[in-house]
Amino acid sequence: MAEHFVRVRPAPTEDYLANPHKGCCTFQHFNGDELFPGTTWSEAGPVEFPPLRRPGLPSGEPVLTVKGYLPTTVAYCRWFWELMEPEKSRFDFSVIEKSLAVCEQRGQRLAFRAMAFGAPGQPPVPTWYSADCPMERYRDSDFLVPRPNSPEYLSHWGDFVRELGRRFDGHPLVENYTCAFVGPWGKGDDVRTWLPGDACPRRSVPLPAGLRRGLVELSAGLIDGQTQQAAVRFANRPRFKDRWLLLGKLDVV
Repeated sequence: MAEHFVRVRPAPTEDYLANPHKGCCTFQHFNGDELFPGTTWSEAGPVEFPPLRRPGLPSGEPVLTVKGYLPTTVAYCRWFWELMEPEKSRFDFSVIEKSLAVCEQRGQRLAFRAMAFGAPGQPPVPTWYSADCPMERYRDSDFLVPRPNSPEYLSHWGDFVRELGRRFDGHPLVENYTCAFVGPWGKGDDVRTWLPGDACPRRSVPLPAGLRRGLVELSAGLIDGQTQQAAVRFANRPRFKDRWLLLGKLDVV
């Protein structure tokens, strides 16, 4: 059989080309919602879902945008445990269900995160849990958090995670979901507990003998034993420079 070649010349366009599951996402909002003011945000996801205050785009153009942000096919939201299990074994996933409905209207899928608790000043674990289960002070604050390796925490938080999975696993509009575990927002209790190696030793650090007097820049990093170079690329810039954490200035006298 003779080969046949088909030559395709895409027409130039400046229209938005949706790339499902990739690119940017809306955070605690959905396509068409106004952004958080300035550089502020909320760790807790939406609990109210008002209709759009402005008309959408013509039929066939489902992606809604607001000034200053890109169109997106994914909405990312996250909520705390106390909202979704206010009483032991009484689950309330209505915020997720309503978010999925909004996503369907706005041409998005939902990526969401369930967090056991936040940082001081943010939502703690449910009161029914803290009343009867082992708690401990978070660092040197009065904020109480669950002991992450206690049988009670593993059991109750595990029950919540299993129920969450039972409700939403396989839902066609769920992009992905994560269930946090240790520390505020599930991002680890302390840098010493979630970074590899002896990241932050609690001891004196020797200085080079020939260090000149005056202000010098002080940085910290996780060192590769073979290359003797900082080996972990941190994401939080500009505090980090070439994998080194900038701690500030040191006055050598």
